[in-house]
Amino acid sequence: MHSNFNGVIKEILEQYPNIDLAEYLADNLQLPMEKAEVLASRIEKQILQKGIGAKEAKTLRLMEKSVEEENRTCSYPVDVLSEKEFEYFIKWLLGELGYEAQPANYVATQYGVDGVAVKDGEKVAVEAIRCPKAHKVTDSIVRIMQEKRGDCQKALVITTATFTDSAKSEAEKAGVELWDVEVLQQKLKQAKERVDLDMQVYFPKYKGTLLDSLLALAETKNFLLEAKADGKYDVNLPGVKYPLLTFQTQNGAVIRCIQRIKYNEPVNEADGEAITAADDEQAYTLVMQYLELFLE
Repeated sequence: MHSNFNGVIKEILEQYPNIDLAEYLADNLQLPMEKAEVLASRIEKQILQKGIGAKEAKTLRLMEKSVEEENRTCSYPVDVLSEKEFEYFIKWLLGELGYEAQPANYVATQYGVDGVAVKDGEKVAVEAIRCPKAHKVTDSIVRIMQEKRGDCQKALVITTATFTDSAKSEAEKAGVELWDVEVLQQKLKQAKERVDLDMQVYFPKYKGTLLDSLLALAETKNFLLEAKADGKYDVNLPGVKYPLLTFQTQNGAVIRCIQRIKYNEPVNEADGEAITAADDEQAYTLVMQYLELFLE
């Protein structure tokens, strides 16, 4: 266990020495940068402090170590996410790709995530397996999926690694769709493109300044702007009492933006989180990412 975990760390450091983890999470999971930095810190802390030498649980042999040289590239190894973070990631990814399911329909397991979703009117049994990229998932998972899929018309197995040839063969016979690490990266790209498209629908394009862009939110049907004293504006959802965002202007520019929802609860300005960015355009992007969390 100790050597395997150290091997994963070594592989990450060797293959991704210059990765900006917070930037990747903010970009691909559509998180505000402040939250992405917190999540990145948790992941890095876990890599360094994760309990090494803990007694390994007895598990079915779903994975075998690959002896082949890995030639695949991955923008970020999602296999190092914690169980809970991987669960959130899978829910987000499938949701963005049009798989409809209530959060309760996904259950964290010792391997990853189990769930049932609906896509194009058909029920899909989902099994997501989190394991090191150097491993291969065997055909055992196909047999397990067949036993668990019940009345689902389709079945999908996702892994952060690859599949053995026998697993691919059995999956084809059983009608089980497989997403390996390469397909996962392609799906991530599709999800991001879909999120970007949603952004274009919900939000005006950048208007050249942060102030003009924020004021343009009033032109949409999604947000209401309420002018306050001292050059402040509250951004609200129609019919919702508490503001989502407060921004303050001075001399024709925005001098600060405060998130007014924290841990799903409304807060006053003093307790809200400030949105900070290098320039107005980046600040507007962060504002959009934050506000998009509250849209259907």
